[in-house]
Amino acid sequence: MAMKLLVVDDEPDVLRLIKTILQSLGYEVLALTDSEEAARRVDREKFDGIFVDARMPGMDGFALTRHVRNSASNCSVPIVMLTGYDEVETMRAGFKSGVTFFVGKPPEVKQLGEMLKVFHGAMLREKRS
Repeated sequence: MAMKLLVVDDEPDVLRLIKTILQSLGYEVLALTDSEEAARRVDREKFDGIFVDARMPGMDGFALTRHVRNSASNCSVPIVMLTGYDEVETMRAGFKSGVTFFVGKPPEVKQLGEMLKVFHGAMLREKRS
């Protein structure tokens, strides 16, 4: 059974790219452009990992990450923050909100593949606990 990932990004082109890459690697992917809808799905469904854009209208990636960390069934899943901002403050705020990893936007296939090896290990540890 494929691991189920949630990907949330308000940029449709980036969302499609990430979804395509993850599906090609064998993951089941729910891709959403609306962070509020993503929060509702987090409350109703279990995910093996979550990718969130840092900057989105409405609920940004930091608020969505905090929401995930406070959810009953997804509180300890690995969270990858997608960001076009390579700033220390962005990373500090991300880690403080509960982000596990960071990936630059737009992601490169090789970079995403390498990161997913580490991410996959974290997901397996989560499944065992």
